[in-house]
Amino acid sequence: MVNALQSVLVMIISFILVPFGLARIGGFSGLHAKVPAQMFQIFGDADFSQYTWYSIAALLLANFVGITAAPGNMNIGGSAKDEMAARLGAVTGGFAKRFVTIAWGFAGLLALALWGANQADPDLTWGRLTLLLLPVGLIGLMIIGILGGKLASLGAQSIVLSALVVKNLYEPLVPGRAERHYVMVARISVPVILGLGILVALWMGNAISLFKFILAITVTWGAPILLIFQWRRLTRVAVMVQVIATIVVIGVIPYVIPAMPALRQSLALTVMTTERSGLVAVVATDQDVAAGRARQVGEKITKQRRSEAVPLFFEDGVVRKDPSNPASPKEGIGRFNIEVYLISRLGVNVRIFSPPMVMAVRFVVDALLPLLLLVVVSYLTRRGDPEKLARFYVRLKTPVGATPEAEAAAIAASHADPSRFDHTKLFPRSDWEFTKWDKLDALGFLACCASVGVVLLVFKGLMLIGA
Repeated sequence: MVNALQSVLVMIISFILVPFGLARIGGFSGLHAKVPAQMFQIFGDADFSQYTWYSIAALLLANFVGITAAPGNMNIGGSAKDEMAARLGAVTGGFAKRFVTIAWGFAGLLALALWGANQADPDLTWGRLTLLLLPVGLIGLMIIGILGGKLASLGAQSIVLSALVVKNLYEPLVPGRAERHYVMVARISVPVILGLGILVALWMGNAISLFKFILAITVTWGAPILLIFQWRRLTRVAVMVQVIATIVVIGVIPYVIPAMPALRQSLALTVMTTERSGLVAVVATDQDVAAGRARQVGEKITKQRRSEAVPLFFEDGVVRKDPSNPASPKEGIGRFNIEVYLISRLGVNVRIFSPPMVMAVRFVVDALLPLLLLVVVSYLTRRGDPEKLARFYVRLKTPVGATPEAEAAAIAASHADPSRFDHTKLFPRSDWEFTKWDKLDALGFLACCASVGVVLLVFKGLMLIGA
């Protein structure tokens, strides 16, 4: 009941800023008059935004690989009473969140209309909008909603992470202790995990960098979990090698190199992309009318568009060590993009990349490198015990029983005949465990595709109001 109430509060606080903001700037037409037309596109332009269709596709790829490792996902799916409940819960919950993100997008557009793009700290945008737009009582509701929603998710994730720490790290190293001992370790691990989370958030500096870091680091565990479900040939040694290598490549090297003056000031690492410019047709905004570039809002005008050079290997920029001295050496700041550097070492001319191409390369490499390591090392090492593997995969494919008795009977039948579901394999007599779709699977997939279309149509329709 408490979690349901907190979910309702999160929905309310996500949408509540939009009507107040639109009323302040003159509705949807006022929003279009104050914000450039390209900001209303579903996919960004490569010369204005990092988030084009292909950079978003790269983010989705990394998220697809890593999402199985997200804290709580397995617990949520495993708590369902049957297969259908698990499917419906995951799908409806996932798509409901997408409508909430539309409201968040509108909040960003409102901030652009009110203050422009040059805000001192974008992480403070939501708080500034709340103070500016909402009356006192609704400000309190916003605070309660944010704290309540966050406390609910942090509480659930803390329990999951503490259990993972105890069962997968501590107990194998310190076996044979009483249950009270392990419960105490789990309790101690909760504030330790939360404290580490605070330190990481402060270290990353801003929400976007933190989001990208989490997205990249989850593939470390998401890749082996994904292959565990689908590939019988995966080996324990391959998982160990992949986890260590991925942590070093994605989680250590990118933050060690900027800490070393000789490397962050290296001429080979402080290079920039090639600057490009050209004329484009755009729709005039209030700013264009005020600057004399157009007679009225909405008029088609031509503008000089320039795609500025951006750093290739450092996320936050390349600056002069002494800003007051133009002759001082350049140095990179922020995360080192080792993924782009690796691509450059393969002979690819990365200097012609646009900003979204730099980001796309980063997340494609982050997603595919762990999978490649797992496959290669698995083929080079001895496979697992066939009998244990057969019992694992038949258990995995056994549907949840309607009652505990039915569940026990189904598991017993599966253990007695580990090959009872082999006829459902898409690739028979292979190590791949992909399952053939039945009618329900096909209908579910089509329903999900239709839901994606609905979300995009709603988003695009809202973007067009007042244009």
